[in-house]
Amino acid sequence: MPTTESFFLADADGDGTPSPEEGDVVLSASPGSDLFVEPGTGRREASASVLTRRVDDRAFQLSARVRPDLRATFDAGALLVRCDADHWGKLCLEQATSGAPTAVSVVTRHVSDDANGWVLPGPDAWLRISRNDEAFAFHVSADGRSWDLLRVFSLPAPGAVEVGLVAQAPVGDGCTVKFSDVTYLPESLKDPRSGA
Repeated sequence: MPTTESFFLADADGDGTPSPEEGDVVLSASPGSDLFVEPGTGRREASASVLTRRVDDRAFQLSARVRPDLRATFDAGALLVRCDADHWGKLCLEQATSGAPTAVSVVTRHVSDDANGWVLPGPDAWLRISRNDEAFAFHVSADGRSWDLLRVFSLPAPGAVEVGLVAQAPVGDGCTVKFSDVTYLPESLKDPRSGA
């Protein structure tokens, strides 16, 4: 199984614009685009730019260095795990209402809940989704080596899931996100809480 950018480039569906000499994947979000189910109202938005691939592994790690062109509140680049339209999670590098780049998690079980993590030190960060059966973990890193846990959660995922990359601009005029150092490993973390 591919373990680098080719994991997504092999299934590119027109949303991704790879840069072959650098091995990057670039997604551009349209103005007003998002992937979210509003709590309270149940209003669905599924217009974000998404590039996914279906995987059968019941244990894996998907990581990437994510650099969104943050210009407006909620502009973001994210990693996605999706069981179906009603059950999914995304790990974002997002512009918070304060204007700061922030680690944000969204877990959707028919409706979305989202939670801001910590402010990030710069305009890019490494994000990682890991799976061990029906348990998933979101980790964030400033250097791609030392990982901090943002969230552990479960999804009803008895079989294959989709994993992918997301670009969104819910209230802005658009957002471009560069994903580099994309790595997929079909193995679980030894200790999801420590990130090792």
